[in-house]
Amino acid sequence: MENWRYCSEHHFDMGRFVAVWNKSFLWGAIIFAGGLVGIPALLMRGDSHLRELLVFGAIGLGFIVLIQPFIWRLRFGVRKVVVFDEGIAWGAGAVEEWCPWSDIREVWRYDIFSLQRSEDPNDWNRSSLLRLVLHEGRELRFNHSLTDYDQLAQQVQQFVTSHLLAETDPADGKIHAFGPVEITPKGLRMFSQDYAWSEISNFAISNGSFCFYGRGHLMQLHLSIIPNYQVLLGLLERLGHRIHLGLAPY
Repeated sequence: MENWRYCSEHHFDMGRFVAVWNKSFLWGAIIFAGGLVGIPALLMRGDSHLRELLVFGAIGLGFIVLIQPFIWRLRFGVRKVVVFDEGIAWGAGAVEEWCPWSDIREVWRYDIFSLQRSEDPNDWNRSSLLRLVLHEGRELRFNHSLTDYDQLAQQVQQFVTSHLLAETDPADGKIHAFGPVEITPKGLRMFSQDYAWSEISNFAISNGSFCFYGRGHLMQLHLSIIPNYQVLLGLLERLGHRIHLGLAPY
């Protein structure tokens, strides 16, 4: 790692952390406060076991929802991530662990904005997850509580995709699996349904989904459930298929 070439650095930010988990904090506080409000009624009328169950159940549920973000942080949270040309490093304080790109087996990326009316995309209405699966089975998880998260996600996808594409030949007669999507010697398989190349047209990325027409029907699958989806797209292009940005007309 001493001779690795530096690309970018990303740090944990408490303000972004609150934005990431704002729904958990909000609903946890509401449920917890609702339970506390019911305590005076119990003291005045302590004749109902059902009322006791509801009040203390609300307090317990609200507490669980409130601490969920901190449980996630204890398990997956890091304070610093550094990207190099040769690999990635991370740690809870200073950089403590690292791995080359060749150690990463899968990259999953989830990015959704939940917008209301004319609301603009921002950290508060965003849900994100960058999940890396190492060959040893260990998982790393990052989200936009890290600074410059988009840059981090793009660089990781770029480097891992380049490495995996370099060692993969789509015409080798093997089946190349990407979760529910597989490239087979004869075509494409989605959820165990086979489509010959002659039955497929117009591959596209539209509204966060992988799309194509199979036997005249539009098939769509959200990119968040396709591991290494950039590798899938790269292999399809190697096989001579154009990938449209935005749904192509049939």
